[in-house]
Amino acid sequence: MPNVAAPALSDPRERELKFDVGREDLAVLADRLADTPGAVRRPRTAKLLSTYFDTADHALAAAGVTLRVRREGRWRVQTLKQGEVGAGVSDRLERERRVYADVPALDAEEAALVEAVVGRVVTGDDLAPVVATLVRRTVFDVTRDDAVIEVALDDADVDAGGRAAAFSELELELKRGEPDALFVLARDLAAHAPLRLGTLSKSARGFRLAAAESLGAVSAGPSPVRADMDVATAAVAVLAECVRQFRGNEDALLAGGDDKAVHQARVGLRRLRSALKIFRPALSDVRLPVVAAEIKWLAHALGAARDLDVFAESALDGAGRHVDVSPLAAKVEAERTQAYAVALEALRSPRARAALFDLAEWMAVGAWRTAPETAAIRATAIEAFAAEVLSARFAKFEKKAKGLVRLSPEKRHGARIEAKALRYAAGFFAPLYQRTARTERRFERFDRRLKKLLDTLGALNDIATAGPLALRIGHDAVKRGEAALGLAAGMIAGSTDGRAHAPLAEADQRLRKLRDAKIFWK
Repeated sequence: MPNVAAPALSDPRERELKFDVGREDLAVLADRLADTPGAVRRPRTAKLLSTYFDTADHALAAAGVTLRVRREGRWRVQTLKQGEVGAGVSDRLERERRVYADVPALDAEEAALVEAVVGRVVTGDDLAPVVATLVRRTVFDVTRDDAVIEVALDDADVDAGGRAAAFSELELELKRGEPDALFVLARDLAAHAPLRLGTLSKSARGFRLAAAESLGAVSAGPSPVRADMDVATAAVAVLAECVRQFRGNEDALLAGGDDKAVHQARVGLRRLRSALKIFRPALSDVRLPVVAAEIKWLAHALGAARDLDVFAESALDGAGRHVDVSPLAAKVEAERTQAYAVALEALRSPRARAALFDLAEWMAVGAWRTAPETAAIRATAIEAFAAEVLSARFAKFEKKAKGLVRLSPEKRHGARIEAKALRYAAGFFAPLYQRTARTERRFERFDRRLKKLLDTLGALNDIATAGPLALRIGHDAVKRGEAALGLAAGMIAGSTDGRAHAPLAEADQRLRKLRDAKIFWK
């Protein structure tokens, strides 16, 4: 039979909450679901073989589009999705229909959607299989009050170009009702098995595998902000992207990742905290301070490991010519090992999982969404809001950076924090200023100069923090009678002041250059 269009089978939007779970916990969750009020006693089971298609340059994936053909018994179902998995309830466009072959066939409406999102015409000849997944799925239908939720337990294998991986997921899809029902059910399940907020779709896992991307450090992705968004929509999109970055690095760390994953995990959390502050006028409610405090705790839990990484990279590497630092290096490595153990313990804790669960719930169904006192700001066009934020951030930075070369290390660090906040804000709103060549040039010049200033301020902060850390180790060594360690630590501590002169002059010069850059948001 020719592979022709068939009627759509599903609602055009998919509202879903996803969690990563251990394979060993699938049976525990199935038992709990079987005893859950409103759930069917006998679940449905199926083996789903799916093939994901894309162009040679993966243009669909780059545009956030997924095209899949799935075998379900004797049927073939083609699914076209637009949008990424968010942090919390994903609300994605989904078009699903039966086809009669193992390859996709775009109808006129689907082809037009793909062209609009990708920016070029894509035909069947342009598409090839990239990823295949085999999912052993167990499905429970749960009815609670006015809500109907389809709960899927997935034991999955993915193959991409001969590279294979396995993973397990819990998916709760809202078929009818309000999104808060998803979190009520998920919270009940979380009491019986560890649920870690999911931010990767099955296709995204496969495409990472196809690109031979190891489970390593994850940098910030492109900003999801668009000019047609209001403040509330932009806020949720930005927060979700920050969570995605953190979760990618959290997974890398839990799998034995290196210091780069620690750094990027902290960057993700700093961006998240900065976004909560930037959008606070639209997000204020009674839960915001609680959510923000837990994210701050999570960032602090990773702090000692990162501080020791920086000390080992900067202070120790630069001192080897003058003194035998091997006793100090050994001591720092021992402390790093302990700090990483503490960080991993925090990440594995119920508190860490709850912090992201609560954040996701608050983002999706928090009281801020309907608060009358913030309704006007939530509905404001994002471009007007962005200009106000950037002006305010720049003014705060200018105030903190006044007389930079004469500031104490503590006050200079305050200027650095404001510079970071300014750069995070600029990054969040970047797409608004990349629509014309003129504003894009101004944005890139400003961002480049701000980054160079931050690099220098970061080097100065590393020097400033190295002294107290070395002194603490040195004092402890002297008390224990470890002369070699005490000498090495004392030499490092005594050398820090002299190392600051050159980068301080460079920071002053780079600050002047930043001030000479044209403001791109006006």
